[in-house]
Formats: sequence, structure tokens, C-alpha cells
Amino acid sequence: MKLGLGNLPVVLGLSFYGSSAALAISLLKLFLGGLLSGALAGPSFFIGGVAGLCSWMVMAAVWKWGRPYFSEVGLSVWGALTHQLSQLAVAYLYIGQVALFSLLPLALLSALLSGMLIGLLAYWVRARWMGEDAF
Repeated sequence: MKLGLGNLPVVLGLSFYGSSAALAISLLKLFLGGLLSGALAGPSFFIGGVAGLCSWMVMAAVWKWGRPYFSEVGLSVWGALTHQLSQLAVAYLYIGQVALFSLLPLALLSALLSGMLIGLLAYWVRARWMGEDAF
């Protein structure tokens, strides 16, 4: 479980430029991370890649249809929750151990906290960029 600072550019890309830019950032992040870690095309690359794409799809849908109701904070929380759920589901399909789902409460709590922190940071960056008072 990580803070997810790498998701900040995805949330900001979606906020500033839309879903296509956010997808490009997400894919670039995935491939660069795979190359730098040496895990390109390994199990963690596949699990993280599927989770990243699922997260992007949910964030793009929330941004398109829920924009009046969700700020960058809500967007980031939706993305983090989707990412954790997708990772566990794909890992289960890959490994076949139901015991993985015992991690669900901790994974969802971690996603909620990290999603809120990354979302607040994205909100602050966007507000500063636009010359608005962030808080």
C-alpha cells in the first residue's frame, strides 16, 4: 500500500485536459514504472495496469457525469477505491486464493485516506494554478 503520488498527474490531467489526456498520462506512468522497476510484462505490471485502467475509467465517468457533485477529492477517492478493488480482483484471478480478500478492509481504508490526500493536493494545485483561494 502506497500513498499514490503517481496518481496526482492523472487527476490533474483529467481536471485540466479531460479523459484522453488522463489516459495518456496513466499509460505513460504504467510503462515508465514498468521499465524503471524492471517488471515490464510481469505479474505486478499486469495487475497494476488493469487496476490503473479500471481506475481511469471510473474517474473519467465520475468527472463526466458527476462533476457538479465531485471535486478533485471525490474524483481521487473514487479512483483509489477502484484501483484497490481491481487489484485484489485481478490478483485473485491470477493467484486463485480467496484469502486475498481478507486484505479488503485495510485496502479500502488505505484507498480512502490516500485518495483524500492526493485529491486535496490536486485541488490545491488546481486552485493555485487558476489563481483561486484554495482554502
